Amino acid sequence: MIISIKKILTTNIVLKIISCILGCVTWYIVAGSCTHTLQVTVPLTFYNIPEQWTISAPETIIITLLGKRNIIRSIDTAILAAHINGSILHEGTQSAILTSQQLFLPSSIKLIDWNPMPLLITITQKT
Repeated sequence: MIISIKKILTTNIVLKIISCILGCVTWYIVAGSCTHTLQVTVPLTFYNIPEQWTISAPETIIITLLGKRNIIRSIDTAILAAHINGSILHEGTQSAILTSQQLFLPSSIKLIDWNPMPLLITITQKT
């Protein structure tokens, strides 16, 4: 009985199957812990804007996100948008700084870059 178990464990087919399973498990663990970047174009939206203001700003911006691969892949890029609160803006030209909170991203995903930088917003009174 001992000889037959040893013979089964040492045949090439069994070793190949065990190696394949161990390789897949190792790849899954290592690949899931790697960080990846994602670059996507998103619309720039404003809220809490007084009706008498006209805003001049880029319609879209390119953002670069950093996070774990499985979380980055789960992001629905079709619904991403940068949301800027108009109540903190003032008349004239100003630069805005984007944060992950303005994109409504999970805390495990970081916003590392956006283009155009600086993000210039010009507010004027409607005539």
